[in-house]
Amino acid sequence: MKLEYRRARREDHEWAYRIFRQCMRTYIEQTWGWDEMFQRQGFMENIAEADFTVARHHGRDVGGYCVKDRDGLLHVDIVLIEPQQQNRGLGTRIMRDLMERARRQNKPLRLNVLKTNTPAFRLYWRLGFRVSDQDPARYIMLWKAARTVRDDRTQA
Repeated sequence: MKLEYRRARREDHEWAYRIFRQCMRTYIEQTWGWDEMFQRQGFMENIAEADFTVARHHGRDVGGYCVKDRDGLLHVDIVLIEPQQQNRGLGTRIMRDLMERARRQNKPLRLNVLKTNTPAFRLYWRLGFRVSDQDPARYIMLWKAARTVRDDRTQA
């Protein structure tokens, strides 16, 4: 499966927030409780249009992600897939594309997942992410590309 990516535009913000609310509300409610104003404000401030990338499949916007390069690694802030498009491999494709980007940049890929979000945790685990730390609400997961052994004789 091939996805196309584009930078989000201002008009994508409401669409992305709607997906966030539909996908994450249950997990956030179970963890901290849901406060609509707080969630909307936090989403709009932290997932700025310059940082959010929209994923397209067969010419249709189906989700997206936000990744930030910081502290020598790539941090996945969020991955969103339209609810009706879930369980079709789109989230896996986005994550594999991000893993390839991390491999090319020789950087680990890190993310946080709510402990209540078992489906996301299972996806990340299946893709090779491992728990590197945790707090009462979240697992911090890390993925590092396997290093290839270099034969120094061929480098001469």
